[in-house]
Amino acid sequence: MSGLFPKNFCCVIDGKVLTPINIWLPTTDYLVPGAATAEEVALALDSRLPGLTIDQSSNETRVTMFSNVERSSASKVRVIENFTQCWNEEVGVLVDRTTEFQTAGSDIGIFTANSDYVYVGHEDIPFNTIYVNLATPANADCLPTFEYWNGAAWFTFDVFDRTFGFVQTGHITFEKPFDWTKTSVNGSAAMYWIRIQRTNGPVGVTPIESRIRVCDANESLNFSEVEIVGADRDYTLNRFVGQIELEMPLNAGDKATLGSYDTRAFAVTVVNGNYNLSGGELFQVYVDGVLKGYTFQAGDFGLPGSATPGEVAAALEANITGVSAVTVGGGLKVKLIGNTYTNGSLQVVGSPANAILQFPETIRTSIVSHVPALESGNAEPYVFGTSEDVIFIINENLANNYTVPCYYESTLTGAPDASTLVDVTLVTGIGNIFLLDTDLPGYSVELTTGTFAGERRTVNTYVAATGTITVTAPFSGIPSVGDEFQVIPNTAQQVVDLWNNGRVTLLSIDADILTSSAGIKVQVNSKSIGEDASVQVFGGTGNVALAFSLALSRGVDGYRYFTGLAQLAQWTVDGKYPYDEYPGIRAGGVQVEVIEPVIRPVTVDVTVVPLEGITLASIINDVKNVISTYINTLAVGEDVIRSELIATIKRDVNGVFDVTVNVPTSNIAIADSELARINDDEMTIG
Repeated sequence: MSGLFPKNFCCVIDGKVLTPINIWLPTTDYLVPGAATAEEVALALDSRLPGLTIDQSSNETRVTMFSNVERSSASKVRVIENFTQCWNEEVGVLVDRTTEFQTAGSDIGIFTANSDYVYVGHEDIPFNTIYVNLATPANADCLPTFEYWNGAAWFTFDVFDRTFGFVQTGHITFEKPFDWTKTSVNGSAAMYWIRIQRTNGPVGVTPIESRIRVCDANESLNFSEVEIVGADRDYTLNRFVGQIELEMPLNAGDKATLGSYDTRAFAVTVVNGNYNLSGGELFQVYVDGVLKGYTFQAGDFGLPGSATPGEVAAALEANITGVSAVTVGGGLKVKLIGNTYTNGSLQVVGSPANAILQFPETIRTSIVSHVPALESGNAEPYVFGTSEDVIFIINENLANNYTVPCYYESTLTGAPDASTLVDVTLVTGIGNIFLLDTDLPGYSVELTTGTFAGERRTVNTYVAATGTITVTAPFSGIPSVGDEFQVIPNTAQQVVDLWNNGRVTLLSIDADILTSSAGIKVQVNSKSIGEDASVQVFGGTGNVALAFSLALSRGVDGYRYFTGLAQLAQWTVDGKYPYDEYPGIRAGGVQVEVIEPVIRPVTVDVTVVPLEGITLASIINDVKNVISTYINTLAVGEDVIRSELIATIKRDVNGVFDVTVNVPTSNIAIADSELARINDDEMTIG
């Protein structure tokens, strides 16, 4: 990497746009500053970017990085280098200079008159650095003021200006304002904007920019700014015994997580496409109890009036939040799937569009897990006050009542300056809690006693060897030895890391603490399973930010899904509390599972030619009944035979002249552990 001064690098990991990671790469990382090797850069990035793995590629001459969330659409990496839009005031008029600010060689004068403004904005990243590379520095301090939009007005705030008023190339850094709000400037899209104004009249030589960007390290590394997204791999779930069958085998290090299309709430169109949708038809559906809708547009379809299932699925997925939509049945039907993994529901309601699509209008629900879990109602970023906590009760045992702090409290052992705090107990003695340099950057730190009590800053760097914390913006003065402070998490991953630390809380003994919803929420699971396992939040001021439900989440025994003979057999073998009627007969140490057959859904599409004088409408219900009776009385492991289906319809439905089976196109082989079954949604009669 070229250059003799520290450079900054900014990226967004796994789509967490509100908490971008901004790191500094000092020249001490390289044996020869200005000529860094790929190995040196990879090591420097890898040590400072939690959530990413950095390595070398291309014969060890390039650097590659990838998210630690593996093989999932939640796995995302995005480098942030340039601002989305930039305005420069020129003779009283704001001119779009986005391209010029991004590109060297197309240099533009800035602050050419006193009181002129420069605006830099990003569409979704609340940045905290501005890199200014000057082709011509000012010959005097421009005395710039810096403002952000707080939702009501432009508000002046303090920055650390290493350009010293645009008299040299350098970085401008600042603490991200907590109330920073997107706004529009000069007709732009809503963005996070910083407004800079010159307030010094006597500047003889005004500055000329070469580049103004979020960061400068990528000028040398040249990563693409296009977000790279991983891909999902799905699975099917045998809901009766909790067996997961992967579509693709796991590789070493892979993880399987719940949330298959087959375990979520879903609905499938009764009729095949194409559909007589031309635009203007309203579609409505309750998603997890919330009514949502979309009015189809003519532009959704290549041929209005003959909408394909793929076009309908794409329009629904793009415009109705909380659902996914795919084609099924050989691409002939549309399947609408809720995105809530547990306790989710879908209910399509009557509407002009559904009169054509014919989704069933009954409520559909997702499967309940046998492991009880709670997910925070709010997503990151979190804003906790000092000394806040959350109270958990695990497995309805008051002895497992955990008061879990949303902070770590300690005492300063040193403070060399207003931007540096030292606490050796963080890595030694009683504390011994934050052992890696990557453990604290991005957390908040607030002084709770002393002259500057109540001041909160963001941790910029942490040196674990000495317990030294630097913050992104200085405190109002130098804190004193003995002042107390609290380290407070801001993101879901930080909350999870804090709560999994046994020196903060022992909750992890009885519960698994994880991130969820693509890493932006916090999930707590009981380590027990079945109907005796539960998780409940009982209160705590920290729950205002997290918003866990206060309702009890209880697990479900696997065999409670059984009915009839299978249920009776499992209870007879295992026993069932209170054991009077079912004492159990299996020996200790032996596991016996009564496994019901896996239901194999069958789709049938037939064309029926009625006898002369008979209408299809008059016999369609009889045809459906015969198909349903044939398939739903097949025994375990018995195949679906097309010729038998045709013969059964001809024999048992009066008024049928001929039958053609379009789907399936061949006999369906049913495994010994499977049972073929069909419902009305999966039958099409034409």
